[in-house]
Amino acid sequence: MEENNQFKVYYKSNQSSVIKDFITSKKNSKAIEFIQSSNIKFNNCKIHSIFTIGKQEKLRDANKFLNSKFNLSIDFYHDIYNDSYWLEINPLKATKGQAVLLLKERFEFDRIISFGDNLNDLSMFHRSDLSHGMSSGNLKIRSHVSKIIGTNDEDSVIKEINCIYLEKNSQYKEIS
Repeated sequence: MEENNQFKVYYKSNQSSVIKDFITSKKNSKAIEFIQSSNIKFNNCKIHSIFTIGKQEKLRDANKFLNSKFNLSIDFYHDIYNDSYWLEINPLKATKGQAVLLLKERFEFDRIISFGDNLNDLSMFHRSDLSHGMSSGNLKIRSHVSKIIGTNDEDSVIKEINCIYLEKNSQYKEIS
C-alpha cells in the first residue's frame, strides 16, 4: 500500500519461514517500510498490490476463485528460489507490461530493455524491445525472451548492461 508517497508492506507475526526470509531480505530497502501488525487499517491509502507466498495447493484454490470472480491481474507461479508459490494480485492495468508501455510513452524512449527471472515478468518481456532472462530463472520464460544471460548471483544484469552500452558506443564511434 502507498501512504504519503511511501510504500508500506503489512504482515502478521505468524508467518512462514519463506515469508520471514523474504521480509528479512528486503528490510533494508529505503523505498519500502515493513510493518508487523495484526490489525491493518486501510484509511486514506492506496493498495497497489496484494501478494503472498505459500503452498501450491492453498494458493491454487485462491487463484481459481479470484480469477472466476474478479477482473484483476493475477500472477500465480512457482518461486525459483525455494519450494513455495507466489500469488500476486494487482489492478488489471498494473502489470510490468503496462509499465513498459507507460515508460515508452511518458519519456518517449526509443526502446526498452528488460531483465527478469520468473513468470510474473512475461508481460514485460512481451512489451520490451529486447528482453533478457536469467539462466537461474524459471525455465518456462526461455521461449519468451530475446536472450538468456547468467545467473542472479553473477552480476549478470550489470554485465549485460555494460555490454549493451559498449556495443552502442562502438556503433556511434564507427558512424562518426
